[in-house]
Amino acid sequence: MAIFLGLECQLCGIATKGSDRLFDTEAFVWPDSEFYEYSDSYMHWDC
Repeated sequence: MAIFLGLECQLCGIATKGSDRLFDTEAFVWPDSEFYEYSDSYMHWDC
């Protein structure tokens, strides 16, 4: 998970910290999907 530290959560836009619980996804949709920005990304678990 260390590669995600300091980058923005896809849902809230707040930068991640080492103490954050994160959820990451695999690439699961095509680029033309409305959900593409959440594919192959990560977010705070609480978001």
